Amino acid sequence: MYYLRIILLFLTISVSFSQPIHAGEPERFVLDNGLVVVLKEVHTAPLVALQLWVKTGSIHEGEYMGSGISHLVEHMLFKGTKRRGVGDIGRQMSAAGGDMGGYTSMDRTVYHMVMPADKAEIGLDILADAAMNSTFDEVEMKKEKDVILREMDMCKDDPDKYLSRKIWQEAFSHHPYQHPIIGYKELFSQLTKDDLLKYHQRFYVPNDMILSVVGDFNKSRMLANIKQYFNDGKRNSISPVYIPQEPMQIGKKKFEEEKDIKVAYLEMAFHIPDIRSRDLYPLDVMAIILGHGKSSILYQDLRERESIVYSIDAWSYTPQYPGLFGINAALEPENLQKAQKTIWKNIKKLAQGDITDEELEKARQMVIASSIFSQETVESQAADIASNEYVCGNINFNKDYVKGVGLVTKDDIKRVAKQYLCEDNLTIGILKPKVKEKVISPSIQVKVEPKIQKFVMDNGLVLLVFEDDSLPIVSIHAVFKGGVLFEEKGKEGVCNLLQKMMLKGTKNHTAKQIAEAIESRGGAISSYGGNNSLGCSVKVLKEDLDLGFSLLSDVLLNPSFPVDEMEKERRAVFAAIKSQDDDPFSYAVRILRENMWQNHPYRHNSLGTQESVRELTRNDLIAFHQGFCQPGNMVLAVFGDVKAQEIRQRVEGIWMGIKGQNLSQINLPDEPEQKGAKQVIQEKDKEQTIILLGFPGIGIMDPDKYVFDVMSSILSGNGSRLFVNLRDKYGLAYYVGVFSILGLSPGAYVFYIGTSRDKVDAALEGIKKEIGMIRNEAVSDEELSRAKTFLIGEHLQAQETNSAHGFDCALNELYGLGYEEVERFRIRINSVTKDDIKRVANKYLQDNKCTVIIVRPEDKKF
Repeated sequence: MYYLRIILLFLTISVSFSQPIHAGEPERFVLDNGLVVVLKEVHTAPLVALQLWVKTGSIHEGEYMGSGISHLVEHMLFKGTKRRGVGDIGRQMSAAGGDMGGYTSMDRTVYHMVMPADKAEIGLDILADAAMNSTFDEVEMKKEKDVILREMDMCKDDPDKYLSRKIWQEAFSHHPYQHPIIGYKELFSQLTKDDLLKYHQRFYVPNDMILSVVGDFNKSRMLANIKQYFNDGKRNSISPVYIPQEPMQIGKKKFEEEKDIKVAYLEMAFHIPDIRSRDLYPLDVMAIILGHGKSSILYQDLRERESIVYSIDAWSYTPQYPGLFGINAALEPENLQKAQKTIWKNIKKLAQGDITDEELEKARQMVIASSIFSQETVESQAADIASNEYVCGNINFNKDYVKGVGLVTKDDIKRVAKQYLCEDNLTIGILKPKVKEKVISPSIQVKVEPKIQKFVMDNGLVLLVFEDDSLPIVSIHAVFKGGVLFEEKGKEGVCNLLQKMMLKGTKNHTAKQIAEAIESRGGAISSYGGNNSLGCSVKVLKEDLDLGFSLLSDVLLNPSFPVDEMEKERRAVFAAIKSQDDDPFSYAVRILRENMWQNHPYRHNSLGTQESVRELTRNDLIAFHQGFCQPGNMVLAVFGDVKAQEIRQRVEGIWMGIKGQNLSQINLPDEPEQKGAKQVIQEKDKEQTIILLGFPGIGIMDPDKYVFDVMSSILSGNGSRLFVNLRDKYGLAYYVGVFSILGLSPGAYVFYIGTSRDKVDAALEGIKKEIGMIRNEAVSDEELSRAKTFLIGEHLQAQETNSAHGFDCALNELYGLGYEEVERFRIRINSVTKDDIKRVANKYLQDNKCTVIIVRPEDKKF
């Protein structure tokens, strides 16, 4: 629906390079009432995409300018008609297996559907009825206005959206691009049902619409159906809406604001011509070269080489009226000046013609690839054709576009860089974190929020230090790559046993002495081992920092692995393995791992098996420790009431004499691709039934992990889809949700439900239905907002202590994400869109990749 920030290049909206197999050419028709119809047969799947484009958006609102009436009408269109009551459209679409939605932009309002081919006529009927006969129920209107008012508030809280909104407002002083699509609250609140009816009557007429239909149909039969359902719409006179021309900008515009945010946001925008200009092509190519992807020059220069931004991109938006060329970055406030200077340096290089053949060819290839990708679905093709017709008046403009990009030369890019990317044509916006002030009489001192400092020792050890004197506490975490992923076959459980044994005695202290030394001072020392790493942590008061460092370095450098202690721990592991099998849920997870992976280490429990643990020797522990617990594989995080330089000197004194080495490449066994769904049923003498549905997942470096986080929040937890629909509504579950197995290697995404034996079939079908819904239907704005708010709040709570904060930063640094990833969490989560969730769900939650595990009570016969 509503969007403000436009970061996609035009090419991602409407380009195509080649027609898919089994696809015809698009054809254009005009009905007697003026409705433009564009049809394209594509017989690759039994689906039909329907898109109705209404030629009105926020810039056409006339007397309602700035009210957001276009967006409100879009929200209301499917809320009831003269023939269909409130809720009927949604129910009929669901019953037909269809998916529907809509969005509003500055110059259009679009309603889109994807239907099974044999139900396409139902979609046509609903679309025509909604477009021409909506009643704008006042009760529903009040609900939608409340939703949009909350959306307005959320946009203020989202720094990306807020900054983009301000940029358009500042860059345009006359053109209605300056007004937000969603509207101003005071004008929006005044809208009435009569206003909506008046606006609808004026703009929602056939001669102001485009209907694009792509999919598995017969063209002549489809055209006949369209005439049947849309012919009742009457042609009407459309008074042209006056759109004032934006005068040439003759000097730099700049605004800067402080907000309650953690990082700074920078946006630079330059006026550029509309889509009819031949400069469209070099501007789009320039945007690709500058800031599209991780190989772009801005990303490489500012993020990779200079490390002064967290993210950066460039975009070119050339609509029907002159648009903007933009550059966006997220960064620390102290890097703002340097980042701007480096951006200008690269712009000037383009203006001087400093462009390589490789950069130009890469941009061309990206256009070609994007054009091919845009043909993958009937929905994207329908949008492509409608956009071509509306914006360009040429349904085949996509082909011309690809040709135009192919003709772009270095001189073209040099010319447009010099012409448009100049300071007099610039609007620059900056959002900065608020500076917290601490009043100390008689003067005011500014306390800048402390930053993490990173030091890399010559032996490879990475040290992270965070100075925070709010409490006299210090937390220290030493983490190493290791865990299940690195265990050799037959040595399963070695990492777990090792991490336990590191606290069971050193060359200088017995296990008891270690425990007494730390506990007598109220401190704590602990260790862990998981799928991908292992480590040791210490938490002490500031006055006991010497003790904390002494004990931590001793257990890491000098573990003695006493045989008697090893046997005690071996027995404890045996008990833990048995205990896991006694728990139906843990048992089900173990069975799932063993069936999802045939050879990969992730198929193993981190505890190992009774057999593997029994065979482990002291030498196995020594070998694993020497291989992994060394400086070249280590991140040390010291967070709390400390001074960074003092900690650095202390660490160098302990560790600089220890030789470090990089880990060798993991040689993972080949894992056969799962070629069909699996189902395994196990019986245990328990009362409850556990059902798990596992799908192949992603690795921790995959940016889609944040999409999974949001999707999980929507699906799992109190008030979630699974909880409400399967537990509350139908009483199928004791508990229900999702979890991820995430690591350095692709893991798994797992749905779970605890139920009773007599409800197994219904519970399994219920989860499958919810999976189908998350794949096929866009999540609601409310769900998305709620999920993001919950995750950000949960994250903030999780980072409240220096101990938790330090541990997460250390792991992110160890895994290659960078310690800054913890602070980027809010940005990453807020950047997840409904389309992202749908894309990820369709990519990973495939029926033929599903492994179902059912652990149920034994069938007792008397």
